[in-house]
Amino acid sequence: MKSIRLIARREYKQYVFSRGFLLFLVMAPIVFLGVTLIFTVVEKARPERSFVVIDQAGGYIDLIDKELERQRIRELLQAWNAWLPLVIDPDKIDLDAVQAPFGVGRVNNKRIDDFIAAGGLDGAVKAVTPLMVAGRPSFVPPGRRFFRVEAPSFDRNTMEATAAALKPYLTGQQQLQGRELFAAIIIPTGFGKPAASIDAEPAEAEFWSTNITDPTLQISVTRALREALRRRAAEAIGLEGGDPVEELARRQGARRA
Repeated sequence: MKSIRLIARREYKQYVFSRGFLLFLVMAPIVFLGVTLIFTVVEKARPERSFVVIDQAGGYIDLIDKELERQRIRELLQAWNAWLPLVIDPDKIDLDAVQAPFGVGRVNNKRIDDFIAAGGLDGAVKAVTPLMVAGRPSFVPPGRRFFRVEAPSFDRNTMEATAAALKPYLTGQQQLQGRELFAAIIIPTGFGKPAASIDAEPAEAEFWSTNITDPTLQISVTRALREALRRRAAEAIGLEGGDPVEELARRQGARRA
């Protein structure tokens, strides 16, 4: 028995005082701080891009704002998922036991809704701070990627007049409210409604941008407009809440019951 203890003690000392283990102890905090610093620098360097919405149809600006806010929270939760495992103290709580929706998990619409209802980032920081390893850096949320500015006053009767009025801002010749304009979304009158005749084309929204290689804003705007049209179509056929999938599932369940 004594021999076994001596062997175990020797193996332990050999491992703990090995060059690789000591190097790991020294390098681990440095690597962690380096990754955190790089993430912080990248987020601060990412520009906040400004855009305008010319909503001639009416009722779409708020929907676009809400969709962009959800996209911001989605990016925040993705960054939170990467940050949380690095700061949680395993002596205080297992990572899997962190209270939802503030733990690490899939970022979907339900989690976004739960995150907002639970207090958002302020609620998350309040819940997690007592569980962190002392001295670990605080969470740095991703910067806001897009900011909507109020459109200038001009003649909006024709698309040509709209294009002429916005051209100085989109080409960088003028600034709008002290900001360079990245994009303009034009939602014409009649958008979302059937064409006036068989030969006529339905009114479509247009997206004008100074950088076509970054489609993030266009994707978010398209998603918001599609969701609005889907809900309006659902309401037109009498589906409560404007969500056809959920309402049809509810009615099917009621029939089975």
